Amino acid sequence: MKTLWLIVGICFLITSCQKGPKEIMYGHENCEFCSMTIMDDKHAAQIVTNTGKVYVYDSIECMLRSLEFYGENADQIVVMDFNNPGSYLNASEATYLIAPRLPSPMGANLSAFATGEDALNVGFDGTLYTWETIRKHIK
Repeated sequence: MKTLWLIVGICFLITSCQKGPKEIMYGHENCEFCSMTIMDDKHAAQIVTNTGKVYVYDSIECMLRSLEFYGENADQIVVMDFNNPGSYLNASEATYLIAPRLPSPMGANLSAFATGEDALNVGFDGTLYTWETIRKHIK
């Protein structure tokens, strides 16, 4: 019986020490920046600090505005792949599209894609951005 508890304890420690994005409880968690309930699974974003603290956001624009508070301690910054809800992209490697007819939760009409081709193929006219240029644009 002691062996079983030891194994359970080790498994708990291993899983609790892993750093990375977490599963968002849509409809139950609030955005770290604007406090709006996170409902949209195509625009969410997360910042994971170097201590493992995870900050969740309802939109990429909220996460970008929050970078001044948590950015220097960020271990990972991820954005939801618009074409694959549930799949995160490294924020610095994603392509961003601002398309007036493709709304995002906070109104910036900002979505993230794995590639520029993916963004263009979504069928909405707009402007493409890199990580560096979207950070300047939203600031």
